[in-house]
Amino acid sequence: MLHQNTATALAALAEAGVLEPAAAEDLLGALRLWRDLQGLVKLTAEEPFDETAAPPSLQALLARCGGAIDFVRLKADMDAAASHARARYEALVEAPAAAARARLTALPSAEEQAP
Repeated sequence: MLHQNTATALAALAEAGVLEPAAAEDLLGALRLWRDLQGLVKLTAEEPFDETAAPPSLQALLARCGGAIDFVRLKADMDAAASHARARYEALVEAPAAAARARLTALPSAEEQAP
């Protein structure tokens, strides 16, 4: 399934039954959180963003954008979203790729197959 938009691709994979609904929900939630926050940071802060220099009003705005009660909770939510997305990536991409590599390396080489 080829889509130029990540959210559309994830939704299509879930709809087709290729991606479990829980995995799609985790990945789409993390994607929305990151996109929303990145968009707000680009509009309101200088790059690179320095959270220690951000005024409390900006931290509060970012927290609201991310659906958190405060900036500390936002950072915890971001860490959790990143961890869940990473775990999904490992299960969906890294583990199958490692298994495929292992199967390929177990096959006889061309020299071993030559008569």
